[in-house]
Amino acid sequence: MNWIIELDLWLWCVGAINLINAVNDYANEILL
Repeated sequence: MNWIIELDLWLWCVGAINLINAVNDYANEILL
């Protein structure tokens, strides 16, 4: 059952990266 935990962590990391990218894009549009 360990792989389920690893998959969950992987999905969380991908989601966090997507969120950071979205915030960066938003900030760039505001600042530029």
